[in-house]
Amino acid sequence: METGFKTEFNETVLNTLKNIKKTISKKDIKKRVDLRGIFTFTIDSEDAKDLDDAISIKKKENGDFKLYVHIADVAEYVVYESELDKEALKR
Repeated sequence: METGFKTEFNETVLNTLKNIKKTISKKDIKKRVDLRGIFTFTIDSEDAKDLDDAISIKKKENGDFKLYVHIADVAEYVVYESELDKEALKR
């Protein structure tokens, strides 16, 4: 059984992410809460079909923690069966 989290991505996936980032307008970002700077990981089960649920945990200045629960709008940016989609499925 594998333990830990994969934090590295192959070049194709990284390039796809760069291209997605370029297509997101400042207007789109203003309509959403921008949590890209927080380490986030998926929590979907192995048999999940949509892979859009994730969590983030951030330590606050007072020592408490804030839990973010995400239901991502991935269909807006991720093409079905693309390299990015396949990599998400593996993870």
